[in-house]
Amino acid sequence: MSIRFQCPCGKRLSVPDGSEGHRVRCPVCRTVTRLPGEKRSDKADQEHEASEEVQPQEEPPPKTTAPRARILLADDDADMAAVVTALHGKGFDVVLAEDGEEAIELLQEEDRLDLVIVEVTLPKANGFEVCRAAKRRDPARPPMPVIMVTARQKQGDTDLSHSAKADAFLRKPFRPSDLCRRVEELLAPGAH
Repeated sequence: MSIRFQCPCGKRLSVPDGSEGHRVRCPVCRTVTRLPGEKRSDKADQEHEASEEVQPQEEPPPKTTAPRARILLADDDADMAAVVTALHGKGFDVVLAEDGEEAIELLQEEDRLDLVIVEVTLPKANGFEVCRAAKRRDPARPPMPVIMVTARQKQGDTDLSHSAKADAFLRKPFRPSDLCRRVEELLAPGAH
């Protein structure tokens, strides 16, 4: 028996039973996502599971280029699949977090994250908390750019994003190409 799910890139995947709550990587688009269900407490199992490849149900196309940068996308909006697709189209590797708590965990666990895109109104820990966590990381590492996004129309959100030291702020709805352009600007050499 296996668990079937659909990656944000649209690929239908299956993993063995017992994988609930684990992070898995899509072999096609390289997106890391957590499967629904109870999360296991054994850290060694989680680390092992995060490195395992999910078996696609059909043969993936050959990968042409290596990702240039690794982006943490923290947003609970299901409509962000177009953003994931656009980022992959630009060659970026995307790690997904569905709430602020998971995003902060990933900031602490992941060795190589180059940029964070975070929704202001995340459950468990809001986007401002995630932004502050990204900016507090090891000072020996280069600064991590943060783009905050929201559908809310509050002027205070812009002010709070500046006080949290966000590098950019976008209001939804926006075109995925606009977000990709901001990502490329912030990751360009000399941008920070």
